[in-house]
Amino acid sequence: MLAFEGRIDELPIPEVIHIIEIGRKTGMLIIEGAHEQVTVYFKDGKVVYANPTYQRERIGNIMVKQGVVTREVINKALTRQRQIRRRNERVRIGTILLEMGAIDREQLANHISSQITESIYISMAEKKGRFKFLPGLDLSPRDIFVEMDIQDIICEGMYRADEWEKIIDKLPDFGDIYALSTNISDDGDIKLANDEWKILSLINGRRSINAIIEKARLDKFEVCKSIYNFVQLGLIKKTISEYKKVPVETIYFDNLKPKLGIVRRLIDHIRGM
Repeated sequence: MLAFEGRIDELPIPEVIHIIEIGRKTGMLIIEGAHEQVTVYFKDGKVVYANPTYQRERIGNIMVKQGVVTREVINKALTRQRQIRRRNERVRIGTILLEMGAIDREQLANHISSQITESIYISMAEKKGRFKFLPGLDLSPRDIFVEMDIQDIICEGMYRADEWEKIIDKLPDFGDIYALSTNISDDGDIKLANDEWKILSLINGRRSINAIIEKARLDKFEVCKSIYNFVQLGLIKKTISEYKKVPVETIYFDNLKPKLGIVRRLIDHIRGM
C-alpha cells in the first residue's frame, strides 16, 4: 500500500483503520484533528503503539505521579536515553525503564495498551482535520510493543465520540473554571462513585478543567464526562476562564460560599476513599 491521505469529514477514522486492518499493512497513521494530533503505529494490520503528539505528559511523568517510579529513576533513564541518541540509536523511555529493572514487562505493556486505546478514542472524537498513512516502520529492536484487536477499541471509541460531542457542546473550553454551586440543598441525596467524588473534590473555583484532568490522574474522557454530569445536575457552575484574572473573593458566585452540607459530605467521602 502506498501512502495515502484525506479529510476526516470525508473518510472517518474508523473506516481508515479498517482499510489498514484488512490490508494487513504496516506503517504510521498520522491524524491531525482540530483538537489533537495522534500517531497510531500498525504492524501487519494490528495496532502496536500509539501516542497523542500533543499529550501533556510523557510516560515518565505519568509513572512518577502514579508512584510507579521516582523522579530520580526517571532522570537516570533520560540520561541513558540521551547517551543512546548520541550513537544515532532510538529507544523509548519505557524500554529503558524496563532494562533498568525499574518496571516490569506487565507494567509497561499495560501503559502501552492504555496509551493505544486513549489515542484512538481521541482520534475518533475528531470530526474535522486530515489524516495521512505512511507505509513502513523504522522501529528499534529494543522497543516493546503490544498487539491489540482494534474492533473492540473502535466500538468503544464510537460510543465515546458520541458522548464527546455532548460534552464539548456543554464544555467548549477546557480552560474554563468551575466551582461548587450555591444552590445545592444541604439535605439533598447525592450519590456518586468514588472517582466522581475525587473529581468533585478537585473543583474549587481555581482549577481549570485542564488542571483537573492532570491532577485527577484518571482517564480524560471519564473526568470530562463527570464534570459534564455535575453541570447537568447543578452541582457546579462555571465561574471564569483561567485566562481572565479576577480577585479571589469573586471566585464564588455573588461572594457566597457553597452550602456546608455538600462540603462536609465531600470531605467525608474523601477521607473514606
